[in-house]
Amino acid sequence: IISMLLTSTNGAAARRMPPAKLRTVHTGVDPAPAPEPPRAAQGPVVGMVAVFIPSKGHATLLDAAALLAPRFPAVSYVLVGEGPARAALVERAKALGLEGRVAFPGPVVGAEAIAGFDILAHPSLHEGFPNVVLEGMRAGKPVVATRIAGIPEQIEDGVSGLLVEPGDPEGLARALERLLGDPARARAIGEAGRRRFLSNFTVSHMRDAYFAGYEGYQRHG
Repeated sequence: IISMLLTSTNGAAARRMPPAKLRTVHTGVDPAPAPEPPRAAQGPVVGMVAVFIPSKGHATLLDAAALLAPRFPAVSYVLVGEGPARAALVERAKALGLEGRVAFPGPVVGAEAIAGFDILAHPSLHEGFPNVVLEGMRAGKPVVATRIAGIPEQIEDGVSGLLVEPGDPEGLARALERLLGDPARARAIGEAGRRRFLSNFTVSHMRDAYFAGYEGYQRHG
């Protein structure tokens, strides 16, 4: 039996299978990024693309933004998406003194939104193998994401992105500060992320992995 998993081999399905019988097929996305839009923001933009539900960690990003505000007053935050937690997040941004610095543009095509970011944040509390991380890497944007589920298989911490613990606004703020305070390093990490994406996570890589798995099954059962 070959188990074709679209999420991390750390999942429950994998634990029920003998390792020798497993083949992981990572999700792949189209390798062509969206074109970057005309620049509107005066300073760096930290963005997030996710449905507005508590498990996606928007509140963690807002809390981190409040911690960073004194040192990086020119940074703006764009939270793209829609969902039941949106109104509460708008109120949270106001309560944290971030009104005017956090935008909620509603549902926008993820790839188009990411093209306008300088940094992609994905502080999710629960995940599988999120496409949005791959889309950020594809666009050459430095990604800061949580160290959960399949995300460490996507990102090499400190090389092609930064990983933080879930629900830790201080840790997220420190990671964002490393990138905001060192634009050259941020660009290098973004470029490394794009190289890693092109080498591992395109649609053609997913297709080839599927075919290799089926061929192996035909040969060995």
